[in-house]
Amino acid sequence: MLKRDYFKILILLYIILLVVSACSDDDAHTDQEGVNQIIGEWKAVEVSKDGDADDRFDDFKLSISADAMTTSGDPDSIFPVGNYEVKDTEKSFYIKCDQVDMTVQPDGDKLYVSFVKSATASGGKVNAVDGEYYFTLEKETN
Repeated sequence: MLKRDYFKILILLYIILLVVSACSDDDAHTDQEGVNQIIGEWKAVEVSKDGDADDRFDDFKLSISADAMTTSGDPDSIFPVGNYEVKDTEKSFYIKCDQVDMTVQPDGDKLYVSFVKSATASGGKVNAVDGEYYFTLEKETN
């Protein structure tokens, strides 16, 4: 009888060990691998606003480090810059930067970024900036 209880407890402990090890959190490792795909220098190949081509970004460049984004050639400071937070890395990245939620999808040497820019104020320049933006960027080779 005592041997049977011993084996039941042993089997129960083994099952608990399997469940605990199967539930380990590997997301941090996956997130960092994903972020490594987007780190680098990128140049705009195509930009659209609300579905229409936007030619204001001919000289646009995006620099992504492990925790921040900076730009050059952004005529109206449309692209979010500053520190960013990765919210999800399923297939695309969902990133929050400068209070803007962005979808970032790496594909080899290309990077696809979309976001909606809106402001609480209204009027000339703000209305011209508001909209849904799609950036197709290409990785710069040095």
